[in-house]
Parts: sequence; structure tokens; C-alpha cells
Amino acid sequence: MMTFDEIFGVLKEKFPAAILGREDTKPDPFIKVDPNHIHDVVLFVKSELKFETLGCLSGVDYPAIAALCVVYHPQSYTHKMVVCLKITLMREDGVSVPSICDIYQAANW
Repeated sequence: MMTFDEIFGVLKEKFPAAILGREDTKPDPFIKVDPNHIHDVVLFVKSELKFETLGCLSGVDYPAIAALCVVYHPQSYTHKMVVCLKITLMREDGVSVPSICDIYQAANW
């Protein structure tokens, strides 16, 4: 089984430009990902790190800073854990996020 720290380390090594940092918030720490690389990171998390299912996909609006956040919760039966990945986008016309429906069918809601 892997820990959150190990997962963060593997992702930071594999995607040094895409992994922007981490927040050790309680109860759920999260990994900040560059929106342009979210598809590749999620694909790696599923195929290489064995996070077999997507438990939750949600969006958060931060009106005070004019930003939108997309939150991904891949789950692993192998590691018996959930990892939280977040991307932040400034609210602008035409802003979009690559779909991960081809990786997790649960994302197609």
C-alpha cells in the first residue's frame, strides 16, 4: 500500500511541471495539478498507481478570487485509500477542462 506522501513523491517525480504542490488540509490533503496536465496525471494515477475507480468529481466556485476549482477523487482498492487532485482555473470566457471520461466512465455524469 502507498501513502499520500509516497503518491505525491511519485507524481512530482513523473510530472515535475504538472504537480504544483500539495495542501495538507484535514481531514483530506490534496495535490494541486496544472489544469493543462490533469488528463495525463489522472491516467497515470489509474493505470500505474492502481486507483481503479473515481469516487467523486466535483466543482467549487470561489467568487472572491474569480476562480473555479475541479476536484477529482480517484479511489484505490489496492491501497485502500482515496487521493484528492485539484485544478484551479481563473474564471474567464472560454475556460475549459479536458474530460477524463475516457479514463473513468463515472466522470461522464
